[in-house]
Parts: sequence; structure tokens; C-alpha cells
Amino acid sequence: LVFDDEDIVNSPFLDAMAVLSSFKSSGAWFTTCISPTPISSPARCTLLTGRLAHNTGVYTLSGNYGPGNFQGSMADAFPAKLQNAGYTTGFIGKPWGATTSIDPGWSFWSAWGGSNFYTGTSVDVTEVSLAGKSSSYTQTTSSYGGSIITTDFMSDKAYAFLQATASNTNPFFLLLTPTAPHLPLPPATRHQAYAQATWQGQLDHTPNYNEPDVSDKSNWLISQAATRSESVPYADQEYWWRMGSLMAVDEMIGRIRDTLVAQGKWANTVLIVTSDHGYNLGSHRLIHKMAPYDESIRIPLLIMGPGIQPCVINRIVGSHDLAPTILDLAGIAAPIPAAPKGLGLSRDDGIGQRLLATAPVPTDSFDGKSLVPFLRSGSNSGAPFWRHSIITAYVTGGVNAGYQPSGTLGAAWKLDIPTYTSIRTDTNKYVYWSATGEEEVYDLVNDPYENYNLLKTYPGTYTALRATLAARMNVEVALAGPNCP
Repeated sequence: LVFDDEDIVNSPFLDAMAVLSSFKSSGAWFTTCISPTPISSPARCTLLTGRLAHNTGVYTLSGNYGPGNFQGSMADAFPAKLQNAGYTTGFIGKPWGATTSIDPGWSFWSAWGGSNFYTGTSVDVTEVSLAGKSSSYTQTTSSYGGSIITTDFMSDKAYAFLQATASNTNPFFLLLTPTAPHLPLPPATRHQAYAQATWQGQLDHTPNYNEPDVSDKSNWLISQAATRSESVPYADQEYWWRMGSLMAVDEMIGRIRDTLVAQGKWANTVLIVTSDHGYNLGSHRLIHKMAPYDESIRIPLLIMGPGIQPCVINRIVGSHDLAPTILDLAGIAAPIPAAPKGLGLSRDDGIGQRLLATAPVPTDSFDGKSLVPFLRSGSNSGAPFWRHSIITAYVTGGVNAGYQPSGTLGAAWKLDIPTYTSIRTDTNKYVYWSATGEEEVYDLVNDPYENYNLLKTYPGTYTALRATLAARMNVEVALAGPNCP
């Protein structure tokens, strides 16, 4: 299950999810799971392919760096490998690209979109049944009756899939991608009173909420500080809707568990719960995603099931690790050939034009690595040669580096941010803003909320650290497959 816009830094989402919360002590909880490209399509593409944005070409939602520029084939993503190995595969919800296209690798496909998709009042569906019948329709009801909440319709679809495959001897894989808690999805009617009474006005104002002094940040944020702050109160207004919308997701998880228990399959099922990316909720005066700060890039990850030890893992993992992990858990070998140099962002090209690789990235390679050593050992030392750093990146949707109203996003320009490349280590973070060449360095141990850019707070003191991080970033942004950390 992949949430939409759920962070792990500021949002205590488990408070709204009693069923999921009860699972936490039975599985592996990863505290530092990173979304390497923290916006919807790129993040979902990375999750499915196990490849980072510089090896998919997908850095944003549209244009030259959008899903239409995907450097590869979804036939090489992990669902197709599962299907080829005999799995019955099902997809229900928000896809990674166009809602009307049908990706290979799925026995059942139900992709959703439409103008009311995020409000929960109706959903346009493109579907291929288990019998291979294609259909397109608009759904406005669910088993709960009345106006649809999309999560309830997803619950119905998931239940139908599990019932249809109940007698199958083949294993199944089901991917659910609800819109919750993405705005402006409200709580289900049955949850609204409780959600409002419990969470209205309760957003935790962390030390970087509406950050009072942004003089240490880069000029794009300094110059927009007042304008950005105008939007921050919306995070408080939105919060109880976000939390309340998760209650229906929790009910869906409970319904799936009960169905699998009744079928005698629950004890042999692996459950993975994560998100496409995080969300800022007012941190650093931002109310969206995309940013290099931890609120945008750190996401929940819970994995539980047979042979998985209850544990808390603090090592840096990422969305690109899920594809090889799922195949490893399924006992399917994932061939990883030698990989050439991938695609990267140039430090001197202004808005981050892609550098063409000398050869295409091998389709069977993964930039990520299997998490199974952690799952089986239940220990941070389960994978002794694990990475100590991870690359994150974003390419702006506007033509002026995301901080001028003449950008292609028009009136929504202040929701975008400039192009950047960043590296996060166990202890530090380095951010390079391509448009201006500005840099930020943070001490994540002593300043976990990233309030103090060391390069401005202590001029000249951290030049060696800056150089080390920048050099490492420039190496990693050009790696692919087994060459990735």
C-alpha cells in the first residue's frame, strides 16, 4: 500500500490508524526511508522500477522531465517479473503516469483519475479484468452508499480481487495506491465529526514551522519568505482532513486482513506500507512536497510477514529498494548486469539539463538493493556494507527555476521550487540549487529540523565538509545499477 503525500517527520499518521498501528510491533519499521524524487510520478516510477530519477529521466510531473520522458519500459518493472514467475498481479488506484494507459505486468488493472479524483466524489476508471476484458467508466458509489469516498471504492475493489483469487494455487501481488491523505480529500462522512474533534488545530508546530528566520536559506526562499508564509496557515486548516482521510484507509487494511484470515492466507502474506513522498505542512514556510528537506523526502516504511523479524531499522533506505526487496521475498532472482554511466544533472547548466548517457541503462538493473538482510536479521547490522548516503533530486515545473510567477505553473507558481540535486548521509545533508549555484549544508544530528545552513551560519568553517559532500553527490548522480551505493 502506497499513501499519497504522507510524511514521517511531522504527521503522526498512526494515530488515525488503529489497525496499522497494531501491526507495527510485528514488523520491520524503517525510520529513515527516503523518497529520492519527492513528487508523485517520479516517486512512483522509482518505486516500480527500482531506479533513481537520473536513470529514469522522470524528475517532475510533465514536460521534458515528466513521465512521458521515461527512459525504459514498465515491462522491466518488478510487477512484470512477478507475473512472469506465476503471480496473479493486481493494481488499484493512482498510477505513475497517464491514467488511461495500461502498463504491462498486471493480471488486473484499475487505474483512476478524473477531475473529482482528489475530492473523493467520483473517479474515472480504466480497467482490465482478470478475464482480460477492458472497460472505462465513471464510478460514483461504493458499498458504503451515498457519495463515494475513493478509498471505500478501493476497499471494494481489493475485496473483489481477493475473493476472485481465493481458490488460486498461484500466489498474488496486490498494489493499492489511495489518494489519502492528498488534499483536498476529506474524511469519509462517518469519520468527519471524530476527525474534526480530534485533530482540528492540533498540527504540531515543529521548530521549523513557518521558519522565522530564513536568512540562511537560498535566495529563492529568502525573496519569497512573506509570500510563502501567507500559505502556511492552510497547513493547519488541512491537517484534520488529512488525518481523518486515513481512517478509511485503516478500515480497508482491516478488511483485507480479515478477508485473508478467512481464506487462510494471512499468515503467509507480506504486507508493505509506504508513501510516494513526504509533505512539508508549513516547515520552512512550505506547504507541499518536492523540497530537499526531510519533511518532503522521509517517508514511512513498514514491512511485515512470515520470516520478517520485528525490529526498528535506522539505516538509510529508499523507494528504489522496494523492487529488489519484493522480488527477493518472492524468491525470484533479479539479474543485475554491469551498468554504464546513467543520467545526471550538470552543476553548471542552469536548470539541470540531462546529460545523455553513453549507453542506455540495462533494463534489468536496479539502483536499489534488497532489504531482506535487515528483515531476516532484525538488525541494523544485517547488511554490513549498506549505503551511508542517498541522492535526491527535483526539476521544477516552471521555466524560471520555480520562483517567479511567469513560470508555466501560472497562479500556482508559489507552490513550486527550483531545480536541485542533494545528497543525504547518516549525519549531514548537502543541497545544490542549479539555477543560482547556491548551496546548503546541514548537521542532521544536532539540527534535525534543518534550521541552520552551516555555510551561512558559520561562514568558512565547513568548506571541507561541503567539498566532500558535493564530490560524493556528483559521483552518485552518475551511477546506475550495481554501481549505486
